[in-house]
Amino acid sequence: MGPNPCDESSGEPRRAKTPKKQRIQNNWNVPISTPSSISAISQSQPAHHLPQPPPPEIRNAIYTLALGGKTYRLNEHGRAFNNRGQHVLALLATCRQIWHETHAMPFELKTFYLSGAGTLPAFLSYPANASRMAMMKKLPWNVRLNSHAHGDLSTETEIPDALSQADTYFSRRSFPLLMNLRITLYFNFCICGTRGVDKGDLHAAVDKEVVKVAEEVREKLVEFGKEEGVAVVFDDGRSIDESCRWA
Repeated sequence: MGPNPCDESSGEPRRAKTPKKQRIQNNWNVPISTPSSISAISQSQPAHHLPQPPPPEIRNAIYTLALGGKTYRLNEHGRAFNNRGQHVLALLATCRQIWHETHAMPFELKTFYLSGAGTLPAFLSYPANASRMAMMKKLPWNVRLNSHAHGDLSTETEIPDALSQADTYFSRRSFPLLMNLRITLYFNFCICGTRGVDKGDLHAAVDKEVVKVAEEVREKLVEFGKEEGVAVVFDDGRSIDESCRWA
């Protein structure tokens, strides 16, 4: 039989000894009284209270980060795209409402960016882009062209239909606020059949082809610029490759 838990002298149960470490922890767990003012504020907030929208400064910073500046970039399907880092995607994943707001917000500079020859007709044919065209003021359009130089120094360039018919796409009716149109023609020259040709003569032929094609496109849009008061600017770039990409 075990020992009697009752003290033989007093008849009361013995108290178990509390370890010193446990007594210290119990002292730290004493509840702290809350001031009445703080209690009133906490009790006034409903249990389903939603966070307030962030200040305008923070929202504008998120807009800029989400949009990549004030330029609206469109791919060949007429859809917006941006090169965003992983940190931006992580931010937008937690700000879905702000992400949706960025598509409808006004753009301060009203600058749109079209990349590729087929982007413009695809963009114009998309009904939802009518409101975007109505607010365009600056429109950069980059077009990549495939060119070929032959052994006799003759040259030829594939000109996309969208570029050869550019004068039919641009009108004041489609772009009522357009003030600046910048077209950049980027020539990718293949010189696989020019072995043994003098490099100086080859580069002269390439420059001549670039000037000729750029002038043909410029003639199609110069009247639009004069009649509608639109500044039409042309830039060009070129690269020379020895591996032919033409089928």
